[in-house]
Amino acid sequence: MTPAPPGSSDADTATGDYVYDAATRLLTRTSHGGLADDAELMVSAVAPGIHRESAPEVRHVRSSARPAPPVVRQVVPLFHWDRPAEGASRRRGNAVRVYLDRPWWSSGPGERLGVVTAPGTGDPAEALHPYLTVLGTDPSAVSTTVTPWPRSNAFPRATASRSLAPAEDPGATVTVAGHDVSFDAARDLWYSDIELRTAAGQSPASWFPFLRMALVRYQPGSLDGLWVSKTVQAPMAQLSPERTATVVRSGNVLTVTVTGPAYTATSSGTARPTIRALVEQAAPTFPDPHLRWAEISKAYTTLTATGPAGNTTWTGTVPLPDGPFADAPRRLRLTETEEHLDGHERLVYLDFLPL
Repeated sequence: MTPAPPGSSDADTATGDYVYDAATRLLTRTSHGGLADDAELMVSAVAPGIHRESAPEVRHVRSSARPAPPVVRQVVPLFHWDRPAEGASRRRGNAVRVYLDRPWWSSGPGERLGVVTAPGTGDPAEALHPYLTVLGTDPSAVSTTVTPWPRSNAFPRATASRSLAPAEDPGATVTVAGHDVSFDAARDLWYSDIELRTAAGQSPASWFPFLRMALVRYQPGSLDGLWVSKTVQAPMAQLSPERTATVVRSGNVLTVTVTGPAYTATSSGTARPTIRALVEQAAPTFPDPHLRWAEISKAYTTLTATGPAGNTTWTGTVPLPDGPFADAPRRLRLTETEEHLDGHERLVYLDFLPL
């Protein structure tokens, strides 16, 4: 049997065998249809959907178990360069990136990587030492000392902090500085960036201090007393000192200045790190923007270091030689090295300033 077209309501004029009114659920046989008096017609109807709309409400279910301990894969130095002014460059250091094995979020969203620090002031109890982050100077260099037990306010990238009891000692108190984590798809690892500052918010004035971090997973949304995992010790890492470099041109002479922490003596006998300056020029026809640079002159200028270890200044003048290419871009290359006992030099700072 064929129903009348949708919208048809007059059984006398409609085509098809019957007209169905959905509002009244009434079926009427058309005047000219093929539905006989004794015919049987099976009809089924589906009621329209019923729904209600309401404002969404977010509810957090607190975690009822401790997070799993983090698995630290690697700790690497972290740098950031900026240009505070024309002819100036600043390298920010004193930071590390901690790579972590998958998975993350063992206790749900909001889980952070926590740096465990000493509570209060002064030296913490010896029983807490295995569960605390510690900082120390490089024993091979005479430099500015550091506070061995950094507090949670020394980590400016932390997004949540709390005083609590470590999982290993419910009767003790530590402070946890929680850091956000991100995913590195290329390495298939999670990571967290951790920066260290002094209590006054300044960068440490020591030469490559050693940092050993005590780390936990920290879940602020856990039930009371279950906020952190057991503590793990990250590999020892060295924090790179900050450097600020400026260059001022007067005719064909460049005045170069570099400032930052250094040392005043080492076990190898060197008095200061060595910073050298050299002028480079770009080959205009070479396509690679990184490999097109070449030294104009093989002679470099060694800058003179003065001042205390925590705030050393290197200065010098560099002649600007004629290059092989007219009007091609030039830049000043700065390299800093420290000398080891075997006579080899380690590169610790590299920067370029456009001229």
